[in-house]
Amino acid sequence: MEERKEEMEEQVKEEEVKEEEKEEEVKEEEKSGEEEIKNIIKEMEEEETKEEENEESLRKITEDYLPKRLRRGEIIKAIVVKVDDDGALVSIGRKSETFIPLKELTRAKVSSAKEVVHEGEEIDVYVVRTEGPMGDLVLSKRRADYEKVWRRLKEAYENQEPLEGEVTKVVKGGLLIDLGIPAFLPRTQIELDIVRRKELPNYVGKKLPVKIIEFDREIRKVICSRRVILEEEKERERKEYFNELKEKEGEIVVGTVVGIVEFGVFVDLGKGVEGLIHLSELTWGPRKPPRQVVRKKQKVRVKILKVDPENERVSLSLRQAKPHPWENIMDKYPPGTIVKGKVIRFLPFGAVVEIEEGITGLIHISQISLKRIKKPEDALQLGQEVEAKVVEVRPEERKMRLSIRALQEENIRKKVKTEKEIESKYIVDEKDVEKLKFLKG
Repeated sequence: MEERKEEMEEQVKEEEVKEEEKEEEVKEEEKSGEEEIKNIIKEMEEEETKEEENEESLRKITEDYLPKRLRRGEIIKAIVVKVDDDGALVSIGRKSETFIPLKELTRAKVSSAKEVVHEGEEIDVYVVRTEGPMGDLVLSKRRADYEKVWRRLKEAYENQEPLEGEVTKVVKGGLLIDLGIPAFLPRTQIELDIVRRKELPNYVGKKLPVKIIEFDREIRKVICSRRVILEEEKERERKEYFNELKEKEGEIVVGTVVGIVEFGVFVDLGKGVEGLIHLSELTWGPRKPPRQVVRKKQKVRVKILKVDPENERVSLSLRQAKPHPWENIMDKYPPGTIVKGKVIRFLPFGAVVEIEEGITGLIHISQISLKRIKKPEDALQLGQEVEAKVVEVRPEERKMRLSIRALQEENIRKKVKTEKEIESKYIVDEKDVEKLKFLKG
């Protein structure tokens, strides 16, 4: 036994180590995925940085001559005046209009600016360079859009607002999802359970709702989760279901046994809601260990006794889902009925016998045996199967008197009667006896 116990302990330890290694592996994957997406964003921003470095030196030269109404890096409104394939002419309310080339209108690969903006449309533009003696005003819709995306993501992160994005690629440890910029969706955050690697390609091209769970613009870190949204939905449904169950108090429902403890049984009622069958509500008869009444994964019919939505508690009854065994007791066990039962308890004056769940009868010590006994244990044993006769039934008090002795006496009477019948059938007079002797002669 000790060796077996040690083997089991070793197996448990090995399983724990494997689980820890698996968690570490997933973490490493996600870390690699984060780095890959950071590099993608970095490449996107490098182009911006090169242009900004060139413009920075020019800005320093012209800064003293520039009007203070516009600032580099500011996002302002502009009206599209004219559009051709190469770009758009926009007005910001000044004397001269500014031309925005196609590459500064969008990051998307398009052949004409007409696919991006329309005449008369109001757009947001980013001030790349302000006008001055050394250069013209340079505006960019592309950079404005990019900046707005970061601001929107930051706001969504701070307020924990859901966003929708399209999955564009499988990366190590998860997925790349487009939220205006690439964001990382770890495979641990896609569903309520961890998604297997081979299933990741199934998500490419799909639009998913997500929430940002980690955000740091400086290091280009945007990690999001769909799982938190699914958990919130599940919790919302769970709370609503508690209210539905409240209206069903007193009704019979079907659930699945998910936990067995000393004080009762936990039953899954669906939508993440579990109810408790207290030990006292398992059977109509004497209390039994829960494992003797139900088993895990067993489907059970239970009655909803009480629902407390505020504290998220549901009280159930297994026994009350069935008719009370004392109903119609006189039809089932009228006086004179011969019953079979099991001895479940001894009293100083007799023995208690369980006939069926919830129905017990008392055999007085004087009715246990034809012989005189001092205590019930002299003739009976706990758990012993016995046959007895119903002597009296009192339904209102839920009491029944039984007698083994009465049954024994009845059996003796039947035996004596049978013997007499046999004797009377086969007995012969003395003359017949003499004749038989002569014949055998």
